[in-house]
Amino acid sequence: MLAIVSSFTHLVGHYRPYTIDFAKAFSGDSGLEAALFTAWEAPPEIAATNLLIIPPACLPITRFFLTVGLRAKLWNSMVERIVRNLEFMAAINAALKFPQVRHVFCVDARFNQLFREINLHPQMTFSFFAPGSPNALSEKNRVAYTNAFQSSRLTVIVETAQVADAWRPLAGDRVTTIPAAIHLDGLRISKADSRSILNIPADEIVFGCIGTHRHDKDYETVVKAALEMFPTPFLLFVGPWISGCHPEKLLRKYNHPKWLSLPVSSLDSFEAGVFAACDAIVLPYEQGYSKGSAVLLQAVKYNRPVITIESSFLGDFVRAHKNGVLYESGSVGSLKNSFSQMHQFLKHHGDTFSSDISATAEQYSWSRIRERYFEIFNRTVA
Repeated sequence: MLAIVSSFTHLVGHYRPYTIDFAKAFSGDSGLEAALFTAWEAPPEIAATNLLIIPPACLPITRFFLTVGLRAKLWNSMVERIVRNLEFMAAINAALKFPQVRHVFCVDARFNQLFREINLHPQMTFSFFAPGSPNALSEKNRVAYTNAFQSSRLTVIVETAQVADAWRPLAGDRVTTIPAAIHLDGLRISKADSRSILNIPADEIVFGCIGTHRHDKDYETVVKAALEMFPTPFLLFVGPWISGCHPEKLLRKYNHPKWLSLPVSSLDSFEAGVFAACDAIVLPYEQGYSKGSAVLLQAVKYNRPVITIESSFLGDFVRAHKNGVLYESGSVGSLKNSFSQMHQFLKHHGDTFSSDISATAEQYSWSRIRERYFEIFNRTVA
């Protein structure tokens, strides 16, 4: 049996949507017997799958932090990191105690705790998804992880070549690059209906910044570039704030006249509506960003072009799939030109973008990508 461990489904970020995606992909006709282990209640969307859902290892401390609303205020503090460690340990221990489990796949992992379990369970094999590089590991832990990878009992799965390069000194050939994927099912809504629900004028040019708002996203350049355009585009910000400058503060600071901010922690059933309301999606990462982007693939799913930085994985993706325009990170003038280019392209050639994006969506569908995961799991799950 495959154990899917996802201990942070109750937190903002990629944890919840990634868990839902993995659960849908690994259930059904996958041929794998799999079970989900969480530290809190599993997302209700998973109930519709035939995945075995183990009753959550709900911790009193998690219930307390969620009830009083302290989690966001203490984000990434020492106290919050300790709580994460406890939640991860609760979920992975539940998986390791389950008698049929042979392989443990962690949607999210706490490195020190994971290594401890690898040592304590030599009969098990493990894999984990790593959204970024292993910068946080101490030298002692780097040596320990290198040994674990060399034992062929541990595999790290990443989304981009840049992140794979960062892991390779530790993992060697035990690092596997599998791109993010999308489910092509789901509801669709028209642009007119979505804008009516959100109270956005139908004739506006709308650029959307969707996802968690954090320090590595350069919203100041977005606001400044938009203000230099005529007519000024409508800016739609959707998602929870985690770190860095809050987009609403920037919008008010520069007196941007047309914007809407929806600080929702999960899009849930209105995900399609948010993307439908936008003419294009802006991914304004700072220079040096090397991770993947779930929003990039969501834009593909909902047939929306993107505007993003010309460097790193994001730039390579757009150049390969022709699903957007690029700009120089941090440059107001460059982004303004990209905004104008996108405006003109959509005005005169919108269908061309749509056809290119539709072809890309099938390439990154879970029906194709999940086979890469099965190759890893089928080697170890009896």
